[in-house]
Amino acid sequence: MSDEVQRYPSDRKVTEIGKAVAEAAIGSIPLIGGPLAVALQYALGYRLADRQEAWLNDLAAKVDLLMPGLDWQELVDEPPFVDAVVQATRAAAATSEQAKRQALRNGVLHVALGDAPTVDEQARFFRLVDEFTVAHMLLLDFFSEPRRAFADAGRAWPNFLSSSKKAVFKEMLSPSQARDDEWLDLIFADLERARLVNASFSAMSSAGGLEQSNTTPLGERFLAFIAAPPEPRQQTGS
Repeated sequence: MSDEVQRYPSDRKVTEIGKAVAEAAIGSIPLIGGPLAVALQYALGYRLADRQEAWLNDLAAKVDLLMPGLDWQELVDEPPFVDAVVQATRAAAATSEQAKRQALRNGVLHVALGDAPTVDEQARFFRLVDEFTVAHMLLLDFFSEPRRAFADAGRAWPNFLSSSKKAVFKEMLSPSQARDDEWLDLIFADLERARLVNASFSAMSSAGGLEQSNTTPLGERFLAFIAAPPEPRQQTGS
């Protein structure tokens, strides 16, 4: 076996891991009901295996890109990394949203690189990604840097002399999303309950106040954890 194969997990090995995780997940569901119910449970196991395989292959490729020459055995001997992979993989299996899967992957990458928060805090951050929707993370990003969030969304910053954060955020959303005030209040309340933001959503503010960051230090650490680590620079020849 070559050094390259020993260093980097093969697609077949990753597939086996994904199927094992899927089988363990589906095995926790009792086989009850008629033949159709049993068939559904087995079919779901294969779909989970496909999702696990795609997730693990993407994660392995990104780790390999950021840490060329990595000794995989040395990495998997680190308990915080194993904890991160297990926690993120469980959450990744439960969503088809690419933004959430990328956030989970980025968290694992930070752990692999050694620039993640404490084990307790990283566990909490993985749990938050699992619980949050993409809209939660979009709103938190908006509270961190409102103008930059608008630029990232390809939207022009609104010229309000005074307004609320909620009214400004609506300018980033589709008309159907912007009309759902109850939903917007709910996702803000979730962020506030998690102590990631420290401002009112509906209070009026001056134009300058609308541009200010209103995330807590915990919120900033969470955003840093789910942000993609910088990729190594390509060295060019002389």
